[in-house]
Amino acid sequence: MKVFLSWSGDASREIAELLRARLPRLLPGVEPFLSNRDIPAGKDWTRVLAAKLRESRFAIACLTPENVGDPTSGSGGSEWLLYEAGALT
Repeated sequence: MKVFLSWSGDASREIAELLRARLPRLLPGVEPFLSNRDIPAGKDWTRVLAAKLRESRFAIACLTPENVGDPTSGSGGSEWLLYEAGALT
């Protein structure tokens, strides 16, 4: 089962990296995809990312205060998370 790990920002990336390492141990058969680890150097990252979004049946969005945004300050959060969530739906 392919699982797309969506992240944006340092704290979110650290959570996603932890999930990438631990999920297959906890749930045999799970194949997590993490963009900063699983896109080979020199590859067209936009194509790889789009393909992985299409292939993944499940996703985990690693949300943190820094990437969600603060509605009172006008910060809308991470555009990458919104893009990936939209593509997954």
